[in-house]
Amino acid sequence: MAAIVNNNQSIESTIEMLSLLNETELAAVNAVIKAFVSKPKDENPYQKLTEEQLFERIDKALANAEKGMYKDSEQFEKELLAEFGA
Repeated sequence: MAAIVNNNQSIESTIEMLSLLNETELAAVNAVIKAFVSKPKDENPYQKLTEEQLFERIDKALANAEKGMYKDSEQFEKELLAEFGA
């Protein structure tokens, strides 16, 4: 899988998605970002990936979704809100 990323379109899409959220949901997003950014880099559970590695993960996620192996987004949102107290 290969893709050309249009940064302007990506930013516009992100802004559009965020604009659909209510204040509680935005607070949850903000809390997650703060928690992620405030961690020292050596404690960050996320590693830098090459484009190829990223697309491999996306392909695996899509395959899992087709098999029904995914978490309901509304349930995940509830868990985030409960964890981060937003």
